Amino acid sequence: MLILPKTVFKGTISHSLGRLDKLKLLDLSCNRFKGVLPAELSNLKQLQVLDLSPNRLTGPVSPVLSGSKMIQSLNVSSNSFNGDLLELGGFPNLLVFNVSNNSFTGMLNSQIWSASNGTEILDLSMNNFVGNLQGLDNCSSSLKELHVDVNSLSGHLPCSLYSFSYLQQLSLSDNYFSGHLSKELRLEYLHESASLPVIYHDFKASNILLEKDFNAKLSDFGLAKLGPTGDKTHVSTRVMGTYGYCAPEYVVTGQLTMKSDV
Repeated sequence: MLILPKTVFKGTISHSLGRLDKLKLLDLSCNRFKGVLPAELSNLKQLQVLDLSPNRLTGPVSPVLSGSKMIQSLNVSSNSFNGDLLELGGFPNLLVFNVSNNSFTGMLNSQIWSASNGTEILDLSMNNFVGNLQGLDNCSSSLKELHVDVNSLSGHLPCSLYSFSYLQQLSLSDNYFSGHLSKELRLEYLHESASLPVIYHDFKASNILLEKDFNAKLSDFGLAKLGPTGDKTHVSTRVMGTYGYCAPEYVVTGQLTMKSDV
């Protein structure tokens, strides 16, 4: 193992690391490394964990890691890597894959989603990916986190989103998706994934408004319950709604009037 996080190292990563051919864990996170990855890193055939986040690294990643078939956790987030994404299908043991906050480009296709049979965390957010999520049904059924926000993805949201029974976090914002999520998935987000869990029990047609492109917005949540967080047990009650789609007077003041429910 070579674990050197937060050591304020700077400059380029040494080519000599490629000589550590028995290395299984390499953690160079939270430093100031810059430049491209040395080609010699492809000699690390037994590497299982690689963490290069965050640094100031640039260039492609695919050629360097093509030989590391044993990778289980790969985190290269918050750098300036670019080029096409790795062919994830070449990493059969991959559990964690985080390439967020880089400049990767290219099409997300079925080969990307068929990473391995056990991938649990897949973070592709804040890049320049295009394409859609239609190959998502090839992804591992054990997926717990999926983040694709802040890209240029489009198309309809696939029905396979509802089949991931272990999914705990889902980030799709700042893309160009169309279609809709089922009401069950929306309510699950409010109950389980929101930063302050919302117990919403007034789900009805009159509380759904349509925007100019006929996309549905939940408007008046009514007197919703804010669930407990962490080790707290207190549940509070407050008026809630979607900003821009509920009565502005109680967004600002928190007070209801006769006009608020019109």
